[in-house]
Amino acid sequence: MAATSLRVRVGTTPESLVVCNPNDEAHPVPISGEHFEGHFLIRINNFQGVVPEGATRIPTCAYFEGHRRLMSIQFQGRFRQPWTANDL
Repeated sequence: MAATSLRVRVGTTPESLVVCNPNDEAHPVPISGEHFEGHFLIRINNFQGVVPEGATRIPTCAYFEGHRRLMSIQFQGRFRQPWTANDL
């Protein structure tokens, strides 16, 4: 039986998903869709999964030092048009 590996994909639609490199704090993944644009970053402690072709796997980062954290998902950006809380 083949071992399974974690592959993290990011995008605004199923068709736009791309593999990202967890723990690469210097290169968050840009995301852009009809309603939102911004950046996405995921951190996974002791990451041993799949990374984009040509990328170097980063097993961990300083975010985890001295803490019992296992993962973090962070995104920032802006909505392309005004929304109310009811719309979300």
